[in-house]
Amino acid sequence: MSRSGRALIATLMVLAGCLAGAGEAEAGSLKAVVSAAEAPFFEQPDDGSRVKMVLKAGEPIALNEATRKGFYYGRTRAGELGWVRMLDVRIIGRFDPSQAAGAPAQQAAVQAGDRDPSKKKRPWRLIGGYGMNGFAHSDIVAQSEPGILESGGGTVGLEIDYWLRPEWAFGLKVNYLFQNLALILLDPLGTSEVNGTFQTSAFESVVGARYRFPLSEMVRLELGLFGGMGFLAKVRAEEETGGFTEVRGTGYVLHVDAGIEIELSRRHSLFGQMGYHAFKGSQIIPTFGQTNFSEDSALFTDPAAIDLTGLAVMLGVAIRLPW
Repeated sequence: MSRSGRALIATLMVLAGCLAGAGEAEAGSLKAVVSAAEAPFFEQPDDGSRVKMVLKAGEPIALNEATRKGFYYGRTRAGELGWVRMLDVRIIGRFDPSQAAGAPAQQAAVQAGDRDPSKKKRPWRLIGGYGMNGFAHSDIVAQSEPGILESGGGTVGLEIDYWLRPEWAFGLKVNYLFQNLALILLDPLGTSEVNGTFQTSAFESVVGARYRFPLSEMVRLELGLFGGMGFLAKVRAEEETGGFTEVRGTGYVLHVDAGIEIELSRRHSLFGQMGYHAFKGSQIIPTFGQTNFSEDSALFTDPAAIDLTGLAVMLGVAIRLPW
């Protein structure tokens, strides 16, 4: 082979090496999240290579489509370059080519739930929801004569969350609880049944935190823990004749739930949750109504506590802000 031919081949080999290196340097054509609990981020595509950092479940990462020895070459949210095992990540989408190369600032802005990193992030989320509960746990029922409870209760709530990180949020919730149940009591002489109603209502304000991780590009699982105070709470048992026994007060609230968010667009999503709700108040001497100017002896007379505790389910719509 002539000297000029050998020189041409050498030049082509150098160019090929440069192009391959550029492909790695531009790691980021694929959107992915870490699917393992912990994923080592290696310096080279080898399990024996130096671990530069450990990525946590749910962290976003931009990856090159080409793989080597079971590894992806990628860029972390902080802009760090390295190799991650294919089994430790899940592909959720693809970047626009103009964003994939040479745009570490935009890639660093990619967070779970942000489908378009070129747009302004929306760390606030407002949730409005309606739910069902079956509390009916109060001394006012326990002290009444054996009867029948029917139907259930409801909850109307408003929650606002601020996402400090893609997986962690601080939240504030305000709920209104209500319940109207049919109640059958014995009359004061204990000889016949008296139809009545069991009514409960309360407001509560709680603060807490939410943790989420993606199940897919549009579906996320969330866990929440909230605590706070309940106020303007009322529990009332009333006979059809108009006599009643009632307690009013405040109490402590604890709420634990697991929820699913389904993203409909960059701003809107559906939200559903199921959890355990506890509203505990201190014992209070009841207030009595009168029937025919006499105390309602068919209703309880001992001190009572507001106790709204049990499973609760809520469905709602979420809006991410700023608009």
